[in-house]
Amino acid sequence: MIEAMVAVAIIAAVLGVTYRSLGENALRLRAADFARTATMIAQSRLAAVGSDIPLAPGETDGTDGAFAWTVTIDAEPAAASTSGNLLRVSARVRDIDGRADRARLDTLRLATVR
Repeated sequence: MIEAMVAVAIIAAVLGVTYRSLGENALRLRAADFARTATMIAQSRLAAVGSDIPLAPGETDGTDGAFAWTVTIDAEPAAASTSGNLLRVSARVRDIDGRADRARLDTLRLATVR
């Protein structure tokens, strides 16, 4: 009888650990999916600079699903040339409520002089 109770206790402990592990993995998978989606949104916003978003200093923002994004364009100091002005472009993606940043990508773009 005691052996059966010990066996049940061991099985319950193993099932508890397994359940907890599956729950943590599900949370990690969801967080990874949010990060991947946020990064893809940031990439698409950077790609839109120069077409949908003007390539000029300033800030543009919007929403995409459960995320809010902001594209900031600033002049890069001491980088002017006869070819154009070097601009720092930053895309930041956060939760729609603005509490947590999910992704940020930065790049430099050349704005041609006309």
